[in-house]
Amino acid sequence: IFSRQFCYLYDLCCKMPVTFEVQLLPDELWALIFSFLHPRDVGRTSLCGSFRLASVASLELKTRARPRAFTGHMEAVWCCAISPSGHRIVSSAKDKTLRFWDAVTGKETMALQGHLCGVNSCVFSPDGKFLLSGSGDKTAVLWDSLTGAQITSFVGHVRSVRSVAFSPTFEHVATASDDRTARVWEVGGGQPLAVLRSYATVTSVAFSWDGSRLLTGSADNSVRVSEWSTLREVARLEGHRDWVWSVRVSPDGLKVLSGSADATAKLWDINSGQCERTFAGHTRPVSHAVFSTNGRVMVTASHDRTLKLWDYQSGVEITTLRGHTAPVTCCSALGTLLVSSSYDSTLRTWLMPP
Repeated sequence: IFSRQFCYLYDLCCKMPVTFEVQLLPDELWALIFSFLHPRDVGRTSLCGSFRLASVASLELKTRARPRAFTGHMEAVWCCAISPSGHRIVSSAKDKTLRFWDAVTGKETMALQGHLCGVNSCVFSPDGKFLLSGSGDKTAVLWDSLTGAQITSFVGHVRSVRSVAFSPTFEHVATASDDRTARVWEVGGGQPLAVLRSYATVTSVAFSWDGSRLLTGSADNSVRVSEWSTLREVARLEGHRDWVWSVRVSPDGLKVLSGSADATAKLWDINSGQCERTFAGHTRPVSHAVFSTNGRVMVTASHDRTLKLWDYQSGVEITTLRGHTAPVTCCSALGTLLVSSSYDSTLRTWLMPP
């Protein structure tokens, strides 16, 4: 599978992806023909762009990310995210920093400082060029993810910013706060375009697939779906018995996944608002829940120090991942790569089913 920047090759022997970073020829990349003679032996490979050929030597082989621990933060790591390319990971922590890591080697590549309090949330823009962070200093900050330069700040919340999100079109950003509001801003900064008020702390925020609706998780145990431009609430998803800490929209835009302090995750229909499935198995709060890239697997992270993988269709638990020594705070999935963060001051990478 290839794009203008990356080729994802699947090793048929072990059924795992190997990623090539491609330095494109001046011509458009049209086709990639490859074969594997052995998991470590790549056969003849040709790139065809206006009949120009390149040998495999012109590609930089990126061996797949392996399960490992990433160390460097001085205090609890509260959030993590994988870049759209899958080559970089970012983390945010109580130590007031954001750190970038090479997903393959586990080496720290850059550290960002600028927030005055712990950084609660971080997310890459859809193209991976920018990073958005939210902090206990009541602000969100937009960064250049390649240079680390601070571009703009979003100022207006009166308490800690717990969660941040980009709209799919990269036109807007959203922030959720302990001040009981969620706000939508133009990506360039300025005053908020919309302020959605709640009766309780807003813990998590996400845009719908078309960017017209905002989903918020709250300390009132519910998920609200609102048309942010009109402030009209179109649905309220109720069923959790404790704070909702995490909200995510499925890759097809039709489902909502929530994680709660009641130790469960729930799958909802975004249009009807009906709960279709409850995932119970953790013994402590579910701090985060995400869909896999293909939507077939769901991942939950918990304060019971584990992550669990669940089958989307059946709701059956696939496996439990153990390794963290303290509550798991966040998880992010892309392809077969899964990353998690924890109060134990580390990140860990894991392999997902293809």
